[in-house]
Amino acid sequence: MRAAIEKEQARYIKLVCGDLTTREVQLAYSFWRPRGRVKYFCEKCGKWAYVMPKPKSGSVENTGNQEPLF
Repeated sequence: MRAAIEKEQARYIKLVCGDLTTREVQLAYSFWRPRGRVKYFCEKCGKWAYVMPKPKSGSVENTGNQEPLF
């Protein structure tokens, strides 16, 4: 159980600006977080950013090349 909790807290969060952050960093900046929609602080950019949205399951980028390899 403890390993699962540590794994969840150690995961990286991809931001719209292209940088990565962790839950621990966001916990440190949570006191200064602006109100409204949830934003994450990017230490590299020095700005508040949103989380990169996950691609839709039916998008062309996820399907890749459908031709056989041989």
